[in-house]
Amino acid sequence: MLKFRVYALVLGEVLPEGNISDCKISKLTFAEQEERNFAPIQGVFSVQTLGNQTYATALPYVDPVCIKSEHVVVYDLEEEDAKGALGGAIRNIDRLCRILSIVYLQDIQQHSGREHVAFQPYVYQINKIYLIDGNSNETDPNFKLESGFVYLPDRPSMNDWNHTDTSDFLDQMLAIKDETLERALKYLYRSSVGNFILDSPEKVALDHVKSVEVILGALSNKKKFKERLAEAKQILELTDDEEKAITDLWTVRSEYGDIAHASKFDQAERYPNQFPLPSNSATHGLPANSFAANILLKYLRYRQRLFFIDIETADDMHADCSFASINPHAETNHLCYYTTERNKQQLKQKIKLALATHLSIDKADILSMVFGQQCRSIKISVK
Repeated sequence: MLKFRVYALVLGEVLPEGNISDCKISKLTFAEQEERNFAPIQGVFSVQTLGNQTYATALPYVDPVCIKSEHVVVYDLEEEDAKGALGGAIRNIDRLCRILSIVYLQDIQQHSGREHVAFQPYVYQINKIYLIDGNSNETDPNFKLESGFVYLPDRPSMNDWNHTDTSDFLDQMLAIKDETLERALKYLYRSSVGNFILDSPEKVALDHVKSVEVILGALSNKKKFKERLAEAKQILELTDDEEKAITDLWTVRSEYGDIAHASKFDQAERYPNQFPLPSNSATHGLPANSFAANILLKYLRYRQRLFFIDIETADDMHADCSFASINPHAETNHLCYYTTERNKQQLKQKIKLALATHLSIDKADILSMVFGQQCRSIKISVK
């Protein structure tokens, strides 16, 4: 085993100098830091790209910020290599900062006499790792992080869609305006690229789940989740496998409170020191983006067949044969129908005939018609 000493710059409202647990907080001037070449741990791309000119790297453990502070946390430990030392230091310094954050909250409450004060997190950044010899002399091991990851080098592999109908589908996606679809797609996309843009595994899992929950919430106003899912299953024609996957997700979230931590204990805490630190984000129910993406596509097809029609009273007897569009830039298939008709059933038939004519479809292709409150609007689903 080798002896290492790790220095981390630290920021906090109150920093008591001296030994705290296995760590030591001390002051190191900017001049001393410059002399030691303090800098955040850097990463390098080590894999040859085999002639490809474009690639994406995966270095999620490289700090995206740079801390400036004259106070440091010093942590000594024994490990087999510098990567293990870095992992062990982060575990202990991270825990120290968590504890200092809550202790400061208690301190300011006692000092001010106020119960509700802002939570001010202590933050840190590893800047230097040293090897320590028997005389406590520090030597630089020239530690660096390397990435061996290449994702889809030099794409595209083709310039035409595989299926002839895909160009039309692209036009449909560009044309449709629906808040639920946009929000769900944002979450799904963010989850799929999360590993490339320094998102934690926990956030990747949560964004994935949220893309499905947004759709279910828009399709049903039932209070209980399983009732909303049952209603959405009928509307979107979800398969039994999709229903089970979503149910498993909800069960995990209900029992443990966080879909990204599906076990009662953090298994990663029991692993040996290593870096990057393992994450305890065992996500159940939707193991891949394909489930969530397929549900989103099913919602898209449903939304394309759904029409919202506002009903307005008109004096003109000829008003019952046409529609007016309501801000197509904000919402797709939102129309306004002017009518003199007061009878609910007669109004329903007139709107049905008018919409069939407007869309050039048969009346039999209109699957359902549901009036809103006081018959001032109607929701129509077509085949």
